[in-house]
Amino acid sequence: MRLPPLLPVAAVLWLAATGESAVVGTNASAVPLSPARVAHLPEWKAYLERSERLRDENLRAFRGELQRSGMALPVFPDPARNASTIDLKKPREWYAGPEAARIAAIIASFQTPAGGWCKNTDFTRGPRRPGEFYGYGYGKAPTLSSREELTSVRDPGWGFAGTFDNDATTTELRFLFKVLSARPDADPAVRKAFLGGIRYVLDAQYPNGGWPQVWPLQGGYHDAVTFNDGAMQHVVELARDFAEADAGFIPGDLRKQLGAAWRKGLDCILLCQMRRGGAPTVWCQQYDPLTLEPCPARKYEMPALCSAESASLTLFLMKIPRPDPATIRSVNAAARWFGSSGITGKKFVSAPGGRQLKDDPGAPMIWARFYSLETGRPVFGDRDRTIHDDVSEITGERLDGYAWFVTTPRKVLDRYPSWAAAHATSQTGPSGR
Repeated sequence: MRLPPLLPVAAVLWLAATGESAVVGTNASAVPLSPARVAHLPEWKAYLERSERLRDENLRAFRGELQRSGMALPVFPDPARNASTIDLKKPREWYAGPEAARIAAIIASFQTPAGGWCKNTDFTRGPRRPGEFYGYGYGKAPTLSSREELTSVRDPGWGFAGTFDNDATTTELRFLFKVLSARPDADPAVRKAFLGGIRYVLDAQYPNGGWPQVWPLQGGYHDAVTFNDGAMQHVVELARDFAEADAGFIPGDLRKQLGAAWRKGLDCILLCQMRRGGAPTVWCQQYDPLTLEPCPARKYEMPALCSAESASLTLFLMKIPRPDPATIRSVNAAARWFGSSGITGKKFVSAPGGRQLKDDPGAPMIWARFYSLETGRPVFGDRDRTIHDDVSEITGERLDGYAWFVTTPRKVLDRYPSWAAAHATSQTGPSGR
């Protein structure tokens, strides 16, 4: 995936300062994985058929539960932000105690039939009740208009029931791992849920090594290989950590599969890194699952070089103990890109009518969240799918409701010199220090 030459950031800021800004494009919709797209690809066809079958089985199971409970409508659990009710930082002895056991049992009860978990759900209140949906406000749960209505599986109200978005599934699995590691006599249901979650992770991986945001597949941008908010990165890290963990409760065959999965995932990450002049730069938020070409996400998230997710991916690559030459080249190139794409003398501040990018000579370097694939200029999206080259042009709701400028790449630049020295690289390091 090659890119045209970049327009220097200095030129970008001059254009904005002189008022020469404009709507520079319109964001399209992502293309889902479909039978027509994979008709002549046996491995992909089998993957999609497995997803469709699993989705139907999940829906039938839930509607059957509604029928047995005499319920026409489901109930929803209590909300939580991301996986904030699951604490992964307690001392080891806490995970051997009664409170951790209680939460582990609740987590196990909310596991979807496919083996994953929904996002934004409070796992501290109590176990899942019959007829309760698997996650709070995450898509629409199916209804049962009659007590016999179980034959028509294709329900337009059915929402996805398992995801890697917002730290879901990986956080639950890490919590269960800690509990199982701390107490060998843990409830068998907890071990069953943990192993089911591992199989869910393995089952969801695409033939090319990527992971979708949602499994079984939901369609739209949820089918894309998703780096947004660290979704795929967290899965790769989990597969690596569990493959290498000293944990007798993970069977050898699963450990071997996890090892292969994380290495294949790493290859996919390196393959997705955008290139200019033959050299890698950084990453986009999402990629088409079949072609690995950049694709749109939400209406205001266009295909673009993404500084926040790219910084996180680079930091992940820098933590690999014995990186191969391809990984070293990837980190070097990403660090150079961060050094050349930072914005100096500007600060994104709150103001009446919405946040503004203001002059501030003493401000630390910042980065735009998105950079155009065509020009290298910062770009900003709105809910009407318009793409702008001036952040002040977008509506107030999006202006204040999204992280259009970030500082995460600073961590890469701070750590890069010692990393480069440790790996004896002879390539030129980044600027911007």
